[in-house]
Amino acid sequence: MFEMMWNKSKKSGIKAKKAPLAYNYIVNSKTRLIHMEKMIKSVDVIIVRIYILESSNLIKKIFDHLEKTVKIRGISLFRGLKGFGETGEHSSSVFDVRWDLPIIIEFFDSEEKVKIALEYLNTFIKAEHIVFWKAQTNTEL
Repeated sequence: MFEMMWNKSKKSGIKAKKAPLAYNYIVNSKTRLIHMEKMIKSVDVIIVRIYILESSNLIKKIFDHLEKTVKIRGISLFRGLKGFGETGEHSSSVFDVRWDLPIIIEFFDSEEKVKIALEYLNTFIKAEHIVFWKAQTNTEL
């Protein structure tokens, strides 16, 4: 409907009203994408996710190495409420005294820094407990 109104006003020579934003986006989508590419500087990174158990006592060792030695930009730790793996089911309850919850440690950085980190992590964490994939971030590293 908006397109017909827009075309009629162009054909008749009458000054057209400004088209709705949705129409402008459809018409100018290629132009807008080009402008977005110029505005956003994307950088290739690798995201790493490590799966361990809280009882493994590896958290401090991993954090110290990533922060002090490799100088990774940032690290996040997530505690799972429940999980299942090769050693069975892990969950927490009010009556459970032991803390054996699944932990996920996640970080991202340049490929060079991630390679250094993975070389060290693979010495004491099973390879299948580390996953990684390529991604992009819009900030300079």
